[in-house]
Amino acid sequence: MGVALDEALINALVHGNLEISSELREHEGAYEEQIQQRLSEPPYCHRSVFVSAEFTPVSARFVIRDEGPGFDPTQLPDPTDPENLLRPYGRGVLLMRAFMHDVAYNAQGNEVTLSRFADASDKSN
Repeated sequence: MGVALDEALINALVHGNLEISSELREHEGAYEEQIQQRLSEPPYCHRSVFVSAEFTPVSARFVIRDEGPGFDPTQLPDPTDPENLLRPYGRGVLLMRAFMHDVAYNAQGNEVTLSRFADASDKSN
């Protein structure tokens, strides 16, 4: 779950609130430079990431929402496609789905709900 939460939080901060494209990772230092710049630049520096967690004896659910414009998760390229295998980005959502039983986005694409169940066959909340 830690890997999935880490990916979701990084996505919310960097791609959501700071509106930084993953493609910048292909250019030496550009990704990190853009992060540092936007961390002190309005409106990006005034945005927050909201996290809530709910635990029961049989499940854990985390909701992570950013204040960015959102995105359409159905438009993400397939990271397992041979064309994308060597790219230095694009595996975050795949990792979230690999470690959680359910990953769902709101309509705007700026909120993700990650759920993990004690018994994967029982996905009731």
